[in-house]
Amino acid sequence: MSKILIFGCRKSGAALYGYLNGLSGSQVSVCDDNFDSLVDKEFFEDRAIGVEEAIRTVDEFDLVIYTPSIKRNHALLIAAKEKNVPCFNEFEYCFLNCDSEKICVTGTDGKTTTSLIIEDLLRSAGISCVAVGNLGVPFSERLASIKKNDVVVAEVSSFMLEKSTVISPRIAVVTNIATDHLDWHGSFEAYRQAKANIARFLKSDALLILNADDDNCTFLADVTGAEVQRFSLYRKVSNGAFYSDGCLWFSADGKTEKIIADKDMALKGEHNIQNALAAALAAKRIGAKTTDIAVALKNFKQIPHRQERLFTVDGVLFVNDSKATTVHATLSAIKSFKDERLCLLLGGYDKGENFDLIFCGKDVNKADFYIFFGANRDKLAKTAFKYGVSNFLVKEKMSDAVFCGFEELTKAGGGVLLLSPSCASYDEYENFEERGKDFCRLAKEIKKP
Repeated sequence: MSKILIFGCRKSGAALYGYLNGLSGSQVSVCDDNFDSLVDKEFFEDRAIGVEEAIRTVDEFDLVIYTPSIKRNHALLIAAKEKNVPCFNEFEYCFLNCDSEKICVTGTDGKTTTSLIIEDLLRSAGISCVAVGNLGVPFSERLASIKKNDVVVAEVSSFMLEKSTVISPRIAVVTNIATDHLDWHGSFEAYRQAKANIARFLKSDALLILNADDDNCTFLADVTGAEVQRFSLYRKVSNGAFYSDGCLWFSADGKTEKIIADKDMALKGEHNIQNALAAALAAKRIGAKTTDIAVALKNFKQIPHRQERLFTVDGVLFVNDSKATTVHATLSAIKSFKDERLCLLLGGYDKGENFDLIFCGKDVNKADFYIFFGANRDKLAKTAFKYGVSNFLVKEKMSDAVFCGFEELTKAGGGVLLLSPSCASYDEYENFEERGKDFCRLAKEIKKP
């Protein structure tokens, strides 16, 4: 009978607990820094112990599995290491206990969209697949039902990758690397090196797909022993996929093959062309035909919280881009609305990002109006003033910002009300999904006659 301790009882921890309880030969205990605040404490029955007790008795366990959002320098994980108790985060544990083919997607922006496009491309080609990971479905939630012939498409965060030496999929995709999670990693270089773990441990017969337009991705080709393919929005590549003359193309062995014209794609915007190129390379390596890929890209459905166009009220289009938790993501969103009057809603929890590019970049300065909200509102206002930007208002909560933005745009004759916060949601909401849902709720309130 093996004794396992689960550290962290939120979404992935609860899913893991459910999975392990279904296995014979395991005795499972759980602990959480804030166990009393859990709404589903009863789910864990009498298996919970305090964190201090867990630290004191950690050598009694055969394995510790922790939620990826828990930092590696937590006292419990340090104690386990000192006592030579094996420790894995939830994603690592599931990765090691799943025999299926795996495609892992990471990056600062676009990794969820790219993961879901890959899933759709594979299904369009008749290839059985399961999407898990950082996109909102814990790996452990699906682990028991995954079949050996399934392809697992997993979105992988820097938290999951940090210090990991065991994540080695058949295909790894890196969408881009830009500043993010400095509050967690401490520096951009530490964050970049965490992302690099997706490439370091690939086997020689694996495939690494890199963004040729992102200088921060270049070094990954030097740290891997796998084959490297690249995708590019701006130039032709010899081995990979690229965009040219209004079309997406495969390129290999000196030959090119058209995938689809961008005007025929369901998803719009330059960033989505990049996402589609990366996804197409992954799907093709698994066995999808180019014709199947084209059909899937033509029919792909809009993803919630990612430049999600809701509806228009009195000439104001509501767009939910709550997933844009970085400056880089917000800049991509603004490019998609360069020909419309734009009111941009910015704010939330401070992850340590620098907001200068929002106000000094030419793409953002065309915004007609800004509304700053949440914990970061004063920092955003100071940065705007630094660059001579004064066409903004400051509100305490997102709800205030939404109503104010709608009012400003209706007075101006209509336009786009874009929630693309450049910040995490933790000051007001549990996650970006909850924030996005609230934005949709507020928009519907305004829509009511």
